[in-house]
Amino acid sequence: MDAPFLAADLKKADPDRYLLSLFAPRAVRPELWALFSFNAELVKTRSMVSNTQLGLIRLQWWRDEINKIYDGGDGGQIPQLSTLAPLIHRGDLPHEWFEALLYAREFDLEDVAPASAEGLKNYCDFTTTPLNQLMLKIVKEEALIDEIRQISTNFGLCETMRRVPLLLSQRRNLLP
Repeated sequence: MDAPFLAADLKKADPDRYLLSLFAPRAVRPELWALFSFNAELVKTRSMVSNTQLGLIRLQWWRDEINKIYDGGDGGQIPQLSTLAPLIHRGDLPHEWFEALLYAREFDLEDVAPASAEGLKNYCDFTTTPLNQLMLKIVKEEALIDEIRQISTNFGLCETMRRVPLLLSQRRNLLP
C-alpha cells in the first residue's frame, strides 16, 4: 500500500482535504488520500501546461487510466489509481462521478471567468460535488449523497475565494 506516499502528497497538495481525512476511520484514510490526491492531480493540470491542448491531453490520460480500471485494470504503478482500483472493482465508486470530475476540470484550461454568480456556483458544484459523493461512498455514508450538493458548492466557493490571490498572480480569474 502506498499510504505514506499518498498522505504526504495530499498534505502538500491539498492540506484542507488532508485534515478532513483525519476525521475518517483509519481503515479508509488511504482510500481518501488516494481520491483526494487524484483530485489534486486534476486541479494542478492548468498550472502544469502551457496551453489548452496540452491540458486536455493530460486530462485525457487520467480519463484513460480510470477507464482501464473500470475495464479490469489494477491502476499500475500510479499510487492514486492502484489504491482506488479495488474500490472501483467492487462497484463502490460510480464511473460517472470520475467522468464529471475530469470534465469539470476542462473548464480550468480556458481563461474565461464565469459570467455570473450563478455560473461560479455551477463551477463550484461541478468541481466539488462528484468528489464529495465519492468521499461519502468511501466512508460508507451513502445516505448523505443526495444532500451533499449544497455543502459541496459552498466548500467550492470558499476554496475559490481562498485561491483568488494565487489565481490572480497567474493572470487567472474565476470571479464573475
